[in-house]
Amino acid sequence: MNAFRLTTVALLTATCGVLAQDPAPAPENPPAQQNPDAPKAKKKLTYTVRKEVAEGTRRDGDGASRNDLKIPKWLTTLVPSSGRGLTISPQPSLFSWQSEAAKAVFLVTVTEPGKTQPLFVFAANSSAQGYHRVDLSQYGISLAPNLDYEWSVAVVPDQKKRSGDLIAVGRIRRIEPDAALAEKIKTAAPADLAAIYAEAGLWYDALGAIADQVAANPKDKELVALRNGLLESQNLGVVTGKEKVPERKTGEARGGPLKLNPAKGVTGPGRRDGDGPSR
Repeated sequence: MNAFRLTTVALLTATCGVLAQDPAPAPENPPAQQNPDAPKAKKKLTYTVRKEVAEGTRRDGDGASRNDLKIPKWLTTLVPSSGRGLTISPQPSLFSWQSEAAKAVFLVTVTEPGKTQPLFVFAANSSAQGYHRVDLSQYGISLAPNLDYEWSVAVVPDQKKRSGDLIAVGRIRRIEPDAALAEKIKTAAPADLAAIYAEAGLWYDALGAIADQVAANPKDKELVALRNGLLESQNLGVVTGKEKVPERKTGEARGGPLKLNPAKGVTGPGRRDGDGPSR
């Protein structure tokens, strides 16, 4: 098992890794040659919710009236509605999204069950609006099979007053694929991997695969639609722009408080999305 790691990145604006943004309008006469890895036949990615991660309720935040805290209106981990997802990768990517840029400390923390110290902490001095990706393979961090890890993303406007943190939480479990699935993945074309992962219920792998394809083909509207459809299937339409952040009265409860413990990480059921403006 990996020892506790603290990774600090100074003066980072968007370099946590970015899931490609929606493409610019296509040129009038697009080039004839296109990336062969771009899947043209797929109309949607169908995510299968497996029983191992079916239970749980995601708690979404909203955008009530802003206050003087320099934090986004909305912060979320990109995980299924249950707050829990699967991977077969020992070093998957963790995705999050925020509604506005923040000149505040940005943290991504991974905590192993039963451990008093986080397995991994990614820290940056600021973060940009939009998608963020932390690839654990870049930091030599591996997940053990069949353990439920909790990971969180936080925007910290004041390191001396952590009660003002904006926090969102997700969970991840690594599993081993059966022989048939392993062979299917091994022989698949790169363009087909996202669909295979999604149908097998491997959320993190599906999102990582379609993110790679969008990054390689940023002007391909079909790929962006596949990515957005996958997110929207788990009620993440706020992230794709399909839905507006719902409004509520300042101070209205979102279902149970989150507790930040430096030793144990963030505790609370399901997926939790931060809503800073209500503070």
